Amino acid sequence: MAEAKNLIVLTHVKGHECAGFGGAIKNLGMGALSAKSKSTIHSAGKPVLDPDLCIGCGICANACPAKAISIQDGKANPDLNLCYGCSICQLVCPQQALQPQSKYFDEALAMGAVAAIKLMPKSTFYINVLKNIAKTCDCENHASPILAKDIATLFADNAVIIDQASIDLINEKEGEDVFYQANHKDPQLQINYAAKHGQLSKEYELENLGI
Repeated sequence: MAEAKNLIVLTHVKGHECAGFGGAIKNLGMGALSAKSKSTIHSAGKPVLDPDLCIGCGICANACPAKAISIQDGKANPDLNLCYGCSICQLVCPQQALQPQSKYFDEALAMGAVAAIKLMPKSTFYINVLKNIAKTCDCENHASPILAKDIATLFADNAVIIDQASIDLINEKEGEDVFYQANHKDPQLQINYAAKHGQLSKEYELENLGI
């Protein structure tokens, strides 16, 4: 990608167990990086428990997509070998007893995407397809429930605004925070982090091309 003169980032918008939402940022934050970098992002988001703060409520265990947390002796017990490193447990913990190893998954993902963006040509163009919007990633080996009706195909020159517009359109169409309800993760997190680290605007105007 770094050697390309022009580039199109084509993304099928869907849910994602770790990121909550898979758009252009997730596409680049994982798809444009090496296997080692992907592993680093997941490792960064794995939890560290402060047993003095944990009250054993089980909210983290219920929210964990990997089923990697059990409650033992009244305390959360994360199994880091099973853990995806999604940081959901840390975000839902009412006691803040769980913290990331180094960064929330969403921030590490956004930083990976921004690193890729900085190497890409200025003529990079983004396409987000808002159709067959399923609960989980396309890489899953099974079909997952459809979360939202087909909407449109979006075009932009900025990964942050195309993902922001995608989320806004889907939530407006369905009347709820679709990906948060489905995957216990606010997709706005990765968008905000990418905007911050990439110094990218979230402001946009929609123009209907009628095609």
